Amino acid sequence: MKKIAFSSLSCKYIDDILSLAKKNSFKAIEWDMNFIPPTLSSKRLDYIKDFIRDENIYICAHLPYSYIEIAHDDFEFQKYSMFAIREYLKFVAEIGINHAIIHVGVCECSNSIFALKNLEVLAEFAFELGVKLCLENLIYGLTSNSDFLCEALKIEKLFFCLDTGHCDVVSKCDELYIPSVQTIMNKCVHSHVYKTEDRCFNHIPFNSITEIKNSNIMKMLLQSSCDWFTMELDSTKVQLNQKSMLEKII
Repeated sequence: MKKIAFSSLSCKYIDDILSLAKKNSFKAIEWDMNFIPPTLSSKRLDYIKDFIRDENIYICAHLPYSYIEIAHDDFEFQKYSMFAIREYLKFVAEIGINHAIIHVGVCECSNSIFALKNLEVLAEFAFELGVKLCLENLIYGLTSNSDFLCEALKIEKLFFCLDTGHCDVVSKCDELYIPSVQTIMNKCVHSHVYKTEDRCFNHIPFNSITEIKNSNIMKMLLQSSCDWFTMELDSTKVQLNQKSMLEKII
């Protein structure tokens, strides 16, 4: 079943996220855990589990990306990052979330060898917990390089999250980026859907169904077996507008 997901970027607290998703008829949520500690009270955990069950809603997790870098060339920082990601993976598995998105190789001191090694370790760790770890493509760093991205997705238990806006930005500088991404779309289980990202890192939505249909990146996504489409936009209103357009296509 194809799922159009509400992005928690417009909310801070899980209660508000769940409430807004229900109010606006979203059957799926992407929970950005960037500033969420990997622990919740047992009462809050039970509330989330009950909501998922009672509302028949799907949740995926976007793992934190501030102050965490598993590809860092400083061993102590790398060690801390690996510990933190493991704790978050255990947390999302406890809630019943079955896939999680990760950023890798963002800082200048990122090392591709460490990135590949640690992605393989974490993908295996997540898989044993019943969670699919999904690597997201970014506009800078290691995953903006198609060679690295394709090499990473050779890891058996690692999956792909296609960010359409990031892909658009990078493809304007690298004409081979989209053809390269096409070769790994068989591992794409999640996507962030919007038109592009501007110079201030704002996510710009698609403005019409025609824009969506004419996008080569969206054509590639919609022809794949990916069934998660997160409206990764800052405002609930804009998410709803893009959701209504996408619903008419998928």
